[in-house]
Amino acid sequence: MTDHDRRLRFAAALAAASLFAAPPTVALAGDAAAAAAPAPAPAGDRPVHPKDLRFSEQPFSFPHSVRVVLSSGMVLHLIEDRSLPIVDASAVFRGGAVFDPEGKEGLASLACGMVRTGGTATLSPDELDEALDLVAGSVSVGASQENLAAGFSFLSKDLDRGLEIFADVLRNPRFDEGRFQQTKALSLQGLQRQFQSPGGVLGRVFGPAIHGSHPYGALVTAKSLGSITVEDLKAFHARWFHPESFILSVAGDFDREALVAKLEKVFEGWPKAAEPLPKWPAPFERKYEGGHFVVPMAGVTQTNIRMGHWGPPQNSEDRVRFDVANLILGGGSFWSRMTKVIRTKEGLAYSVWSGLGRASQGGVFMAGTETKAASTYRAVTLMRQLIAQMREEDVTEEELQQAKDSILNGFVAVIESPAALASQYATLEFKEYPEGWLDRYRDIVRSVTVADVRRVAREYLRPEGLVLVMVGDPSLFDAAPEELGPAKELPVR
Repeated sequence: MTDHDRRLRFAAALAAASLFAAPPTVALAGDAAAAAAPAPAPAGDRPVHPKDLRFSEQPFSFPHSVRVVLSSGMVLHLIEDRSLPIVDASAVFRGGAVFDPEGKEGLASLACGMVRTGGTATLSPDELDEALDLVAGSVSVGASQENLAAGFSFLSKDLDRGLEIFADVLRNPRFDEGRFQQTKALSLQGLQRQFQSPGGVLGRVFGPAIHGSHPYGALVTAKSLGSITVEDLKAFHARWFHPESFILSVAGDFDREALVAKLEKVFEGWPKAAEPLPKWPAPFERKYEGGHFVVPMAGVTQTNIRMGHWGPPQNSEDRVRFDVANLILGGGSFWSRMTKVIRTKEGLAYSVWSGLGRASQGGVFMAGTETKAASTYRAVTLMRQLIAQMREEDVTEEELQQAKDSILNGFVAVIESPAALASQYATLEFKEYPEGWLDRYRDIVRSVTVADVRRVAREYLRPEGLVLVMVGDPSLFDAAPEELGPAKELPVR
């Protein structure tokens, strides 16, 4: 036997012996107190179940951003963090789909996509992609319903070059014709896919059913996409891309004063808008007239259901209280009332939910599910009953505490990274939340009472005012409740 074989056999024997040996007591180097620690307390003096464990409350705080305003009017929210050699940024600024001209629906999304992918005055689309690849960085530009957004991520060693690219993309988009045609073709394909599933159809018809002729309910169509030209993209950019509406959050490995100087340099001379930009869409009357609508899809054996109406204001304390109530109703996963009744007890659906959208005028409260066609109205009836029950009866203290704990424990997602936290500060300012909202938020949640939940439920939940939309095969539905009246057929466009 060679020395090598002997060593292997010895190592194997040692490893086998360690499987059965009692684990050693280990003390950290230099920690004499730990090495001399007394034996554990008898089992009778220790909790017998994890739920019996008690811990003292730990002080908790998170960093605040440093707010800086550049000479161009751009607002910065900065958080320095040297733990990784990365700098991340995100900007929110005015614009959005609600401002698309009539007949040009889809312009904001298409234009923002082309700002990023269509090249710049000095770089072709391929050259722009290559420049980002060379520094392993990224730049993004996009549009949502009520705002535009942009962002970047670069290694701190490449920040100078990264800022040059970011500013070039925002200020000098090329709108390459070839890339534009490709992008528009992909958008049309995505639009066509929406008509191929009940869920996609429901997504298209629900907004107009709720919002009517208001821009909130505007739909992107093949005709509106087809009408958009490169000149439309240029006009869009000229109207909305201006520094005074930008609120830019930056977090990561940088020196604050040096970064501000660099941003001043790359955005120097960027002109402000010729006229004030609208921040939010025009207000309109919030109606609660209700409605009962169906979109027929022959042969579909499962019905997609959604109901909703307007909710509380976006930046009020009542919005927070309503979030607590909604978790109890249908937003709290497997412990919510809707899930317990409609999924667990009745077995009518795999998933059922309720939630509240966010918009400058409050957003829409919604509830939805998918169920077999023969139990369509049974599911609808139960959902409406549970919504009414929130208004008529108090929730339990156990439900309330579970909802509050869920929100408070999930708060970590808001501050899970310096970049996420800085972005929160920028977004809260853009959406005009009261100053110090992030610090107050958890205290508002903790203060919610059973009486608060019932009050906001009575004020903001109106079962008789719900707009109900269903996509499926009406010939397979069970009988509709008399109070709903006959369903109106909704066209898909």
